[in-house]
Amino acid sequence: MRTQLLCTFTNNRALSKTVDRIIDAYDILYNKMFVLKNENDTRELMCTYNIDASGRVEIFPETISLHRKKQTNTLYTINALNETIKICNNGVLDTTFQVDWENYRNCIMVTNEDGLRRIDTSVKEIIHIKVKRWYLYNMADQDLILGKDKNGNTFSYHGKVLGIDKDPDAHNKRREKDEEEIRQLLRDLIYKEIKNLFVKK
Repeated sequence: MRTQLLCTFTNNRALSKTVDRIIDAYDILYNKMFVLKNENDTRELMCTYNIDASGRVEIFPETISLHRKKQTNTLYTINALNETIKICNNGVLDTTFQVDWENYRNCIMVTNEDGLRRIDTSVKEIIHIKVKRWYLYNMADQDLILGKDKNGNTFSYHGKVLGIDKDPDAHNKRREKDEEEIRQLLRDLIYKEIKNLFVKK
């Protein structure tokens, strides 16, 4: 499996809809999506997530592919890395040049028409995909977020047709697995809370 780290740009008003569209579009790995905020403009948000890129991948609008330096939590594009090297190396692009990543801790580095753009970030929230998907499916069962066309087709509010049934077979299998994992998470949480009641303080 070949993983690919993607970043979708959005804002506070569109965040919920953006997250739902991403979940519909991709099978997200590791069950997590990180929502980052721009420290200098908190209206700007970035959803970062990993997908399986083994097959053909259609990149979502307002989405770019990133690389990550784990030690400093730096996200960057290859173009941004090249620009950084030139800035630090007197204008010379030397791919063997060692970037001091400590100078770029907790940020996203991209390029635009003005050159290198650094976005200092912090985590706004972490979305657990299985929990989110379970919530969407259960809302769908109650016809709260899905609509129907005149032929009875069920579709999500952002326009993705799910089929005649509310849950196509492919989604049913994933849903059952998600629900079982959520039940296990809840059991573990309840057990932990009960155990804490008997811990001497």
